[in-house]
Amino acid sequence: MRRISVALATLFGAGYFPVAPATFGSLLTLALWWWMSAWPPALYLGFTAALALAAFWICGEAEKSLGHDAHPIVLDEVVGMLITMAFAPYHNLLAALVGFLLFRFFDILKPPPAYNAQELPGGIGVVMDDIFAGLYALAVLRGAGWLLGRAHIIL
Repeated sequence: MRRISVALATLFGAGYFPVAPATFGSLLTLALWWWMSAWPPALYLGFTAALALAAFWICGEAEKSLGHDAHPIVLDEVVGMLITMAFAPYHNLLAALVGFLLFRFFDILKPPPAYNAQELPGGIGVVMDDIFAGLYALAVLRGAGWLLGRAHIIL
């Protein structure tokens, strides 16, 4: 069972990318988002919530082999990116790029309580900081979309 959890937590080996595996995992998630963005919002959110719950267990099992929040574990980035892009104001490459950059920024910066969340035990600690990063990035992305919409009205 641990091999399966390691395979899932590393996105079938994508987490072993030699440079910036978390960034690579986040980038791969944009392809999933592009496909999922056509789903009804309830289905998108339900899938993302179910994936987050599963990731708590999967990442917790994987870290028993790889270490706490080890670099190859990138399933947490998938969850965070899906949260970031959940209500993207636009479905285009610019929105994808901005969402990606925002998520990576907040995932690296780890503003409170994200930094402390990674100290939670097991897979909860692995995934929660990315959930917070995703929520921060989502708020900024939505805010930027709102401002752009308002600027369009003014112009």
